Amino acid sequence: MFFIFTTFLNIVAFNLLIAVISATYDRVDTSKDSFLCKNKAELLLELSSFYTTVDKEGKDLQYLYLFTYGSGSTDGGADRKE
Repeated sequence: MFFIFTTFLNIVAFNLLIAVISATYDRVDTSKDSFLCKNKAELLLELSSFYTTVDKEGKDLQYLYLFTYGSGSTDGGADRKE
């Protein structure tokens, strides 16, 4: 009787552990995209403090340039097939 009860209790405890870990994983997975966007925005804000927003003639800059890393070659796309 003791062996059966101990085995049953271990199975219930492991199921509870799996449920808690699964719920935590789902919560983290759903907030992943917003967390990454928030961190990128904070990084851009921090980096913008290093740059001036006025060019050499004293005019305000009008454009925001965005650069992204690609997985392709670094030769400017010379090896692309049209």
